[in-house]
Amino acid sequence: LTPYGRSTAVSGADLAAAAIGPIAADSGSYINGRNAEPSSLESYDAHRENALWDELARLSSAPHASKRFRR
Repeated sequence: LTPYGRSTAVSGADLAAAAIGPIAADSGSYINGRNAEPSSLESYDAHRENALWDELARLSSAPHASKRFRR
């Protein structure tokens, strides 16, 4: 494993703790190991989100797919 890697046993235990165990976090929270953390600032960037949906629509040939997700 790399310094950032984790074993399947540790990851599985953390997943179980997040699902049914002692990790206290709101629904939709970002869980890193056994800690609830805020997601990155980039995840709140509406322009970046719309650019992603536009690119996905272009790649999938689905016209106007991003319009329904715009805020």
